[in-house]
Amino acid sequence: MIHEVIEQFIEQLWNQRQLNLADELFPADFVARPVAHQPRWDGVGSDSMKHHIQEWLEGIPDLHMNAIKVLAQGNQSFVPWEMTGTHTGVLYGVPPTGKPIRALGITFLKFQRARFENCKPCLMRWD
Repeated sequence: MIHEVIEQFIEQLWNQRQLNLADELFPADFVARPVAHQPRWDGVGSDSMKHHIQEWLEGIPDLHMNAIKVLAQGNQSFVPWEMTGTHTGVLYGVPPTGKPIRALGITFLKFQRARFENCKPCLMRWD
C-alpha cells in the first residue's frame, strides 16, 4: 500500500501536476515542511503541499521527480529521490539561470490510513 501511495505522490502529483490528488493524500492538519532553509509554506492540509509544489514549478517548470528506491517498514518509509529540470524562473528568490539542475535528496514519510501523516524532505545535493 505504501509503495502505491508514494508512486501516486511522485508520478501523479509531482510529474503529471495533478495537484487535486493532494486532497486525497494529505489530512487536514498536514503541514509541508521546508527543504533546507526555505521559509515555511502557507496553509495546512492539502493546500500546504499544493503551495509547496507550485513554488518549485515556478522556478523549474519542467521539473521531474524520480524515486530512486522506496524503503518501507510498517507505516514509515524512506525515499531517496532525484529531481531534474531547467531553472528558468525565480526559485525562492534566486533569479533564473537557464541552466539544467539535478538535485538529490531523501524524504522520510509516515502514513496513517493510506494518507501522509508526516513528510520530511532533505535536500542533499544540488548540481
